Amino acid sequence: MARVAVHARPSPSSPINPDPWAAQRLLGVSGASAQSIPMPKPYYETSSPAASSSAVSPAVANRRVQASARWFYWIAGLSLLNSLIHQFGGGVTFLFGLGVTQLLDVFFRSIPAVSYTLDVLPLGFFVLMGFFATKGRIWAFIVGGVAYLLDGLVYVTLGLWLPALFHVFVLFSILFGVRELARVRALERTAGSASGTPPPVTPAP
Repeated sequence: MARVAVHARPSPSSPINPDPWAAQRLLGVSGASAQSIPMPKPYYETSSPAASSSAVSPAVANRRVQASARWFYWIAGLSLLNSLIHQFGGGVTFLFGLGVTQLLDVFFRSIPAVSYTLDVLPLGFFVLMGFFATKGRIWAFIVGGVAYLLDGLVYVTLGLWLPALFHVFVLFSILFGVRELARVRALERTAGSASGTPPPVTPAP
């Protein structure tokens, strides 16, 4: 008995032979024009850290560094005002001021000369940290920030939580300066390697 081979031809809509342009025809788009439609970039190509960091110019990052560094000057200046107000019997206290200078003012209130002399040490320290921080020394941010953290513990020990919280705010501002200074240096290195010249200006720690 002869065998008859039957070959089934798949229909155009069969999964065995799918029509690659069916969706485009359904939307009224021809195959040629569908191939020319631009595809969106993947997420990793549009939101990489390098792309987001390069959006900040060195000038903007430098301004942020300077703003953070000037906090050391504010700390010293407001602490000096707190000492003067205390010596003259005022009732106002600036919450960003140092706790250690206020302790010295309380202990030596009857001897103002000693109080002022001892106040010079922490005040001069923070002025010095501000000077080096504005020059781009990252160690000044770190050393000054640690000193201000320790000063905040004075308020925590005394149970004065409001000035302690203001210390935390200033510390975050100082750490923000450290991050921006690192960004400035990264941008300068990138610019130097792209142009084939050594990276400029920002001093090393």
